[in-house]
Amino acid sequence: MSSITLSIIIVNWNTKELLKKCVQSIMQHTRDLTYEIIVVDNHSDDGSIPFLNDIFLSLTLIQNEKNLGFSRAHNQGIKIAKGKYILLLNSDTYIADNAFYSMMHFMKGDNNIGICGPKVLNPDFSPQTTRVDQYSPMDAFLKILGIYNYRKESERMDYDTIQEVEVIGGCCMLFRRSVFNTVGLLDESYFLYNEENDICLRARKAGWKIVFYPISIVFHIGGSSTSQREIADTVVVACYKSNVYFYKKYFSTKAYFILLLTYKITFFLSVMKFFILYLLDWSSRREVIKQKMLLKWDLLMM
Repeated sequence: MSSITLSIIIVNWNTKELLKKCVQSIMQHTRDLTYEIIVVDNHSDDGSIPFLNDIFLSLTLIQNEKNLGFSRAHNQGIKIAKGKYILLLNSDTYIADNAFYSMMHFMKGDNNIGICGPKVLNPDFSPQTTRVDQYSPMDAFLKILGIYNYRKESERMDYDTIQEVEVIGGCCMLFRRSVFNTVGLLDESYFLYNEENDICLRARKAGWKIVFYPISIVFHIGGSSTSQREIADTVVVACYKSNVYFYKKYFSTKAYFILLLTYKITFFLSVMKFFILYLLDWSSRREVIKQKMLLKWDLLMM
């Protein structure tokens, strides 16, 4: 039987320096438990691989020949993980205390807790909004229209109270290994986004508790991979596909078709708006307008 208590799985895509800070913080601040770090690299081209090999000899490294997305890459790590607990951690996070030991020790006190999430802070120590509820069809509808009030999430969140929730943010999720044995791995149909919604929903349906544990703190920079300019359109498409798949999988047929129709209408109106702007604008912005119009057209045609 493995003596490793915790397996920490980090998926990397072109975040070399942030990954270095993340791993260094783990090694510096994680105590009182045996752990392994598994890095799954999604075909980075920023020198991450030789960098990792030179700096961190103790890492287990999986090197993919293409970007397999968030869920599939994490599943690669989960399949070889030896720990009794499995932590999915973003590469743009870092810790300043023994956060993972504290979370794991808390989970040991209640065998029904399957997933645990920490308080997440911005680098300036301000709290990041942490979702506690699954999105409803109405939430999705308002989001598509661009009128969803994100402030509500902060207003209904008590950032200092240990509490059972419906979902936790995907930047740091601690799992009891038996959760995956019960409900399966992450759904690989999600390339990016909504995978945490899906696994939390499946876990709750199987009777597992999901708990927000603010005693542990993780710092999250956010958007380090998805905000890279060269993949901006790819991220938008991935988000759309992920949303539609989630709606189809979990919402009623009626809600799914209403949301899909709403998407199509908003994309059509966006195409028309950018087409008119393209015809009227002869400045240096014209090419940018064209690219936005083509992106909306591609989304409309999906």
